Order: sequence, then structure tokens, then C-alpha cells
Amino acid sequence: MQIYIFTAMTALEVLVFVNGWTDAPNAITCPIVTGCMKPGKAIAMAGIFNLAGCLSMCFFGGKVAEITASIADFSFTGGTGLPALKAFSAGIIAVVLWAFVAWIFGIPTSESHGLLAAVSGAAVAYAVKNGASPIAAIDGKAWVAVGIGLAVSTLPAYLAAKACALITGRIDKNSIKPHGTFYRNSQITLAAIGAYLHGAQDGQKFVGMFIMLRTMTAYQAASDKKALIPAALTAVIMTLGTLMGGTRIIKHTGSDMVTLDLRRGFCADIASGAILAACLGMGLPVSTTHAKNCAIMGAGREPDMKIVRELICAWVLTFPICATFGFLLALAFSM
Repeated sequence: MQIYIFTAMTALEVLVFVNGWTDAPNAITCPIVTGCMKPGKAIAMAGIFNLAGCLSMCFFGGKVAEITASIADFSFTGGTGLPALKAFSAGIIAVVLWAFVAWIFGIPTSESHGLLAAVSGAAVAYAVKNGASPIAAIDGKAWVAVGIGLAVSTLPAYLAAKACALITGRIDKNSIKPHGTFYRNSQITLAAIGAYLHGAQDGQKFVGMFIMLRTMTAYQAASDKKALIPAALTAVIMTLGTLMGGTRIIKHTGSDMVTLDLRRGFCADIASGAILAACLGMGLPVSTTHAKNCAIMGAGREPDMKIVRELICAWVLTFPICATFGFLLALAFSM
């Protein structure tokens, strides 16, 4: 049993690192692309604020962590033995594989959404293997919250950024004094806020997985299951991943997908920041990747529709692919 505990813990931390590497850079895409910050300084700033966001929410708790911890249920037939742990480990490994494939192609997918889907798929496989109803393996209310978060963080982010671009364009056109300095300074501030919000959101999702793992291995009672969660380790590893840079994804979405200038970069950052902050306040699990890239699509000029279609297709496929990977790996591990 110890080997599966070690496997699950290691895979989770690898996924935390990959999330910091491929997801956190979205927060600093605009200031790098528009020339407000040098990549090195932007990455360092993102690392600091990502760490702060993750630590603050991990130590003080939050609704997102609770939803993530209840997204899938391994409790039937005890749910604390080796078979349940094998299935859970399979789900984590499945999303690590998906994240690696997405990174190879420079696609900014959401590892956190993939994580929820893969673990749920593994839980369904565990239920089927034990003769239980697949519906019993999934928490419908938790998935409704994920669906609401997905709806709130995509189209509204796009529309808000587009509206901001139209309004600021009109203001600049009728203004005698250019607003370049304002946009430049604001982008730096908003990028720091975006990195903090990423750490706060995704940090909670991974803490939710550790809660599920700790409960499953019966190492602690449910009443104090948050006490021993390695929140600090999660925050540090995510930050180390952030410091890797993620320049491939920054270029793909910030330069190749659309054309951004100072004003449009500001609009993308303020729209995505407002959406992410609102969702965090409501306790909705959302993806920084979805919110930021939808905002960039709305604010940018001359979008490359091929890249946009590829991006949306990857987001849509993340759920079924990761759920299927988790399901099949869980069945394989059960043999």
C-alpha cells in the first residue's frame, strides 16, 4: 500500500509543478508580449505572487478546496483500502500524461480541470469494478459548481475584454494626452494580481486532492483532515514550476493567436482579473487559462482563427479525454 501512497503523492506534486510551469505563465502573458516587463522579471514576479496566493488560501481554507475534495467518491466498500488508492493514483497519473502531451504542442490546457475529470473517471471505474452505480462515484453538486465556473470564466471574460477595448479605444481617440504610461503601469500591477489569483485558485484544487488522499488512506479523521495537508509544499512546488517560465505558451497565445498593444493588453488583464476575483469570492472552481485566454481573444486584434479553434477544441476535449484516461488506467491498475 505504501508504494501507491508514494505514487499518488509524487504524481500530485509533479502535476502541481506542471501546473505552475504551464498554467501560471498565463498571468504574465500580456506584460511580456506588450513590452511592459522583461521575461525574467515578469517570471520572478509571477513566482512570488503565485506563492503568496497559494499559501494564503491553503492555510486559511476555502470553498474551492472543499468542492475539489468532494468531486469524486471512493467511499463505497470502505474506500480506504488499496483498491481505492490504486484507482486514485491512476487518475492522477492520467492527467499528468495529458498535461505533458499538451505541453509538447504548446496548448495551454487547464491541468486543474483535467485533474477533476481524471479523478472522477477513476472513481467511476472503481465503482464499476465493485458493482456499484457509476453515479454514486460522482458528486453532482460539485460538478455543477465546476460547470458554472466554466460558463462564468469564458464568454463573460471575452465580452468584458472586448467591451473594455472598445471603450478605451474611444477614450484614447478623443484624448489629447496619450495613456501609454497608465496602461504600462497598470499591466504590471494586474499581472501581479493575476498571478496571486492563479495561486489562490489552483492551490485550493490541489489541496482538495490531498484532502481526498489523506481521507482515503485513513491517516486522519475527517474532522481534522485539513490539519496535515502539505499546503506549504504545494505552494513552493507550484512556484518552482512558475519559475520555469512557460515561454512557449506565452508566445503561442500572446503573439501567435492575436496582436496585442499596451491598451489591449491592459483590457485583457483587467477583464480576466475581475472574472477570476469574482469567481474566487463566490467559491467557484475556475481555470486561469480559460479566463485569461478568452480575455486575450476579446481584447486582441487580428485573431488567428486556426489557433483559436485549436485552443477551444483542446479545452472541450480535456474533460472527456482525461476522464477516459482516468477510467482506463484505474481499470488497468485494478488488475
